[in-house]
Amino acid sequence: MKNMMGIAKEFFEMPVEDRACLYSEDPKQLVRLSTSFNIRKEKVLHWRDYMRHPCHPLEEVIGSWPEKPAAYREIAGRYAAEMRGLILRLLAAISEALGLDSDYLNRSFGRHSQVMLTNYYPSCPKPDLTFGLPSHSDPDGITVLMQGDVSGLQVLKNGNWITVKPLANAFVVNLADQMQVSRY
Repeated sequence: MKNMMGIAKEFFEMPVEDRACLYSEDPKQLVRLSTSFNIRKEKVLHWRDYMRHPCHPLEEVIGSWPEKPAAYREIAGRYAAEMRGLILRLLAAISEALGLDSDYLNRSFGRHSQVMLTNYYPSCPKPDLTFGLPSHSDPDGITVLMQGDVSGLQVLKNGNWITVKPLANAFVVNLADQMQVSRY
């Protein structure tokens, strides 16, 4: 976890020219560096930079990942493999808790994708006018989030927004939209 957090920070703190080749506003771009704020359109800014790339099948996609920092592919690849193992174990545990075969959800999702989305919240000259992200739901099956030391994550429960305090060496697991609409 620490290695992944460190290499992500190193990536976002590289000079802009080292990251510029990955920048795209095209949401269909598989490996994409972008930003969420639009000064011309927003009064309250969704102030974050992010990088998104596929992680599965790892051997087919890792070559498209950033080449800098030099250790990025090694560290992020190891992290992606560990996350895939964790997600498969979670899917098995959820299946069993529902009284289903342990591989039920994994089979139901079929050849599912795995995407790594890394958010970076740069300093803002007017922090009172910023949000990290707007309210949203995650469209996938399951989301595993490493918060690091950034607070601000909230979940909606019974009509109220509740802050999820970051815990060191812990993940937040969200059963996302596809999981919530599945029939068992």
